[in-house]
Amino acid sequence: MQDLTSITHETLLLEVRKQLPHPVDTESQLDGTIVLTGGKPGEVIVRVNDDEVSIAVFAIRWDGPHTPVVNPRELAKFNWKLLPASQTIEAVQGFISSAVQLRRAEYRQCEKCGETKPPEWMLDKWVCHSCAEQHLGVTY
Repeated sequence: MQDLTSITHETLLLEVRKQLPHPVDTESQLDGTIVLTGGKPGEVIVRVNDDEVSIAVFAIRWDGPHTPVVNPRELAKFNWKLLPASQTIEAVQGFISSAVQLRRAEYRQCEKCGETKPPEWMLDKWVCHSCAEQHLGVTY
C-alpha cells in the first residue's frame, strides 16, 4: 500500500539539496521562502515556501555591460503539500534533472580559447567575453 502522507518541509529541503548540482547556495527571504541555487556557474534555482516548490533554469540578463541580473526561467511549480511524499520527491528529481539538462545545453565552446562557457559569458555563439576583449578589441 502506498503512503499518501505529504513530505515535511525539512525533508523536502534536504531532498532538494541532495538533487542539486554542487555547490548549493541557500538564501532565506523575508516571506520565509528558501531559495536554493545549484551549480557554479548557476544551473538550477529551486524556491520552497510553506506550500509551493518551483524549479527554474538559471539564467542571466544584462542590465548594462557590468550588471548581470539573475533571471530564472520557471520550469515547474506545484503545491507539494497536495502530493504524497514519494510523488513530490519524484517530481523534484525529474524537474531538477530537466533544468540541469536545459541549462547545460545552452553552454557553448569558444572558438578562440576552446573553453566551454555558459551563454552569459559569451559575446555570441562563437566567442567568449574574455576572448572578445583580448582578440577582437571589444571593450565592456
